[in-house]
Order: sequence, then structure tokens, then C-alpha cells
Amino acid sequence: IEERVVNELLYLSEKQNTDIALAVLRLLEPSQIHNADQLTEFCLYYITTHYNDICHNHTKSLRSLHPENQAYLNRNRWPPIWYLKEFDYFERCVREREWQQNPKCYKRRRINAGCFCFSPSKPSKSNQNQLNKATNSAAATYSGLTYKIIGIL
Repeated sequence: IEERVVNELLYLSEKQNTDIALAVLRLLEPSQIHNADQLTEFCLYYITTHYNDICHNHTKSLRSLHPENQAYLNRNRWPPIWYLKEFDYFERCVREREWQQNPKCYKRRRINAGCFCFSPSKPSKSNQNQLNKATNSAAATYSGLTYKIIGIL
């Protein structure tokens, strides 16, 4: 019977792409109570090899397990905690090295719309569009201020 249950779970997992984590979590303790050792070993193996996914998706069910089972899973989880810490440290170092080798300039682009004496003799289309936007927004702000001042007087 144990072998058939394991084969059915594997079939659901592989062929039908079904998440069997919750079923495995629910089967673990009853299989231990009924001395189904092979099923228990399969459940423990599956939970330890998929520990991160199960921890993120089924935290409540994982925390409701017997403390001895939780201790076993924490000791035998994959990937181990030390590996995750080392991997995070490695990624931080790689990002820092990339940042040091290729520093990005966070300066704002200059729009040559302020003074016409410094603008190119023949503005490009993008510069002309930026100039029109700046002029229109300045005119709208000016007219809005004028109406507010007149309204106050």
C-alpha cells in the first residue's frame, strides 16, 4: 500500500504537474502513527528537498507538525541555511563589484531650453519637443499665477 501511495504522489507531481506538498505534509504524521516507514521516509525526503517552496507556500501546515519532525526537517533541509547565507553574500559581492566597475551617473540630463544663446543653431526634434513642453508648462503656470493675483486684488 505504501508503494502505491508513493507512486500515485509521484505520478501526480511529475505527469500532472500537481503540487503534492500539502498532501505530503498531511501524510507524514499519520504514516508515522501507523508505522508506514517507507511512506514516512518518502514524506520526509520530499519535504526536506522542497523545503524552501513548502516553507513559503505552506508555512502554517509546516509549523503544525510535531516538534521532533520540525527539528529533523530543520537539520536536513535542502538547501541548508549556511548555503543560503553564503549564496546571498556572494550575490551582494557580485552586485557591489559590478557597481564599482561600472558606476552609473545619476545626474539629470540637461535641457537646453533656458537660454537660447547656448542652444544649438538647429535644434533636433527631441530638443524642440522638450523646448515646447517647457514653454507650454511655463506659460500655463504664469497664466495661472496671473489669474490668482488678479483674483486677490
